[in-house]
Amino acid sequence: MTLEQLLKHKPAASFTAQELSGKAFWRLQRGEHHAAHLLFEAACARARETGETWRCHRNRAATALFDSGAIAQALPRVHEVLDDYEAHPEARDDRHWVEHATQRLHRLAYQEQPASFETRYRELTARASRIQGRSSPWIHPFQEELLGFARELGLKAIARELIEVIAARRPMPRALRRRLDELERWAKSPGSLA
Repeated sequence: MTLEQLLKHKPAASFTAQELSGKAFWRLQRGEHHAAHLLFEAACARARETGETWRCHRNRAATALFDSGAIAQALPRVHEVLDDYEAHPEARDDRHWVEHATQRLHRLAYQEQPASFETRYRELTARASRIQGRSSPWIHPFQEELLGFARELGLKAIARELIEVIAARRPMPRALRRRLDELERWAKSPGSLA
């Protein structure tokens, strides 16, 4: 589907950046990542044209493109999110999206380079922490996803670190507490390579 089709043949200039972004979110909620990407890109362009804040639209366009499966096209855009915030520490708009961009890179490393996942994880979390000015990962579902990666890859050192971070949450859902207890026993068991 093209942007023209998504906008029912109306020019993007006839919409505000927020309207385009709203249409993108509607598509995103339905799992239509490529359509969401096109609309977020249009929202970013429109915001730049009108002098509005644009990073939030750019950020979501990058991760929506990644989530659409167009990884090769998305990678430069995901890296652009990180590079931009690193180069512009004063930019606060949507800065938390550094964590979202980083998580996409973690997923790629897990899927395509599992042998070097630990090295990549350390590099990415250090960079995200530096850019954000806070410890990374800090988004709860991302912490849990990374813990799953560490478990699958047998990376007990990473698992122990993530368990410690997750265990500090309050309140702690019972199901998560049970899972953490099980993973903690595994991470402390002998035979660890990491």
